[in-house]
Amino acid sequence: MLAYCLALRRITEYFDRFPDNLTIKDLRRYFSYMIGQVSWSTIKLYRCGLHV
Repeated sequence: MLAYCLALRRITEYFDRFPDNLTIKDLRRYFSYMIGQVSWSTIKLYRCGLHV
């Protein structure tokens, strides 16, 4: 549950909008950005938290 909450918070901050309307392309862009910002374990945690 915590991974889901953290992922949603960061995605909402990144796009400055509700994540309900994000596309797969948006999520790919976000995770590509995250590669340079956080560790792989964090990326995996967020991805699993979102069930992408």
